[in-house]
Amino acid sequence: MLLAGSSLRKAIVEYLESYSRIELGLRETTINNKRKVLASLQKFLGKRPLNAKTAREYFKELHRRNWQLSSIRTVIRIVKAFSRFLHERNYIEKNFGTSLKTPRVPKKVLNIIPAERAEQVILLGTEPSKFDNGTASEAKKHCRLGLRFILRTGLRISELLRLRDTDFNFEDGTYTVQLKGGEIRVALLPPDLITELKLAVGNGLMFPVTQFVMNKVLERGCAKLSIRPKLTNHDLRHNFSTTLLR
Repeated sequence: MLLAGSSLRKAIVEYLESYSRIELGLRETTINNKRKVLASLQKFLGKRPLNAKTAREYFKELHRRNWQLSSIRTVIRIVKAFSRFLHERNYIEKNFGTSLKTPRVPKKVLNIIPAERAEQVILLGTEPSKFDNGTASEAKKHCRLGLRFILRTGLRISELLRLRDTDFNFEDGTYTVQLKGGEIRVALLPPDLITELKLAVGNGLMFPVTQFVMNKVLERGCAKLSIRPKLTNHDLRHNFSTTLLR
């Protein structure tokens, strides 16, 4: 059975709405990532059917567009999962995804510096400036608190930015966080940040900033300390893990 055009669109809708959202209970961001990949794939295919041959042609096109290997790898994994779904739901006779190879991505050398040094980077990156307006000043305060929170808890940036003031229980000294896989966990608050965290309550979101802004803050702090390569918010997560091991 050939899967193309309207039949492919129907299969994509079922995969995203009925299967991914209801049966698997995937997070909305995960579903949206799958939606973008499959929409781009469908546009590339046009009236041609989806199979191993056309899927490989799509991957080659992404490579031609100079996509990073890690991004192409993510696309291939999504297409393979979609192929498995198509086979299980009898849209196609054979799961062509089993013949698709997922490329290996060279592991990135971790950028680890002492926690004290990382703390300096954060503080210098969020130093007040005479050119700051009210919005910039507030953003720096939220970035400083958020990055120091990551350094002490090891949270992913996505997990941090979802935290609301209602997730914090200052009487117990704990907070509740939804992890990447959807698991809900209760963890201890960093004792030295509790006073500042209490002052941040009232905005709804505890850290109303973006990943881009937080990385720019770290870039600024690294420049002031002549640290290369520059740190990212995810590097702080690795710093936390390394500190625990030590």
